[in-house]
Amino acid sequence: MGGNQQKMSESSEYSPAPLQPTSPPPTTNTEYNPIFEKLVIEPTDGQVLGVIAYGAYKKAKWEWAQEVFKKNGRQRTDAELKAYIATWTPSQLENVRNNAAQVLSSYADTVIDAARAGIVTEALRGTFWKSVWTSVFAAAVYTVILIILAFILSKAGVDFLGIFQHTATTTPPPGG
Repeated sequence: MGGNQQKMSESSEYSPAPLQPTSPPPTTNTEYNPIFEKLVIEPTDGQVLGVIAYGAYKKAKWEWAQEVFKKNGRQRTDAELKAYIATWTPSQLENVRNNAAQVLSSYADTVIDAARAGIVTEALRGTFWKSVWTSVFAAAVYTVILIILAFILSKAGVDFLGIFQHTATTTPPPGG
């Protein structure tokens, strides 16, 4: 992989620009196959899904060409190829896209399942002791703040012990 390509694939912020539909091909181009545009460029539900669908189309086209060779002992003709391309109706293209969505979903499930154990382990690693030490630190800081506050108030002439002793002697016992 080249240096520039490697930087682009390693960057989590890299996102390819969306493909834009082009103008229709010139009518003089008899070699044009519109399936790529129909599967990848025109739909708005994602290029990755379209590329996977196009791969499935190309596999089906390759299998068809292999069958033509087996049956006839020769390569397919341009007329046969045009006829084959013409057989791909919008519903067949939609089926290929649906199958691609299932493949992509299945792959995502597999990746998530494979990563789940590591994610859980990483999330739970050291959680207990980290929480204990965080709580101990927070309690220590709170105690220091209370001591500083009591010291400041005692310097200001507030007698906490006297207040507590007075409250304890004037409070009637429970139930009495």
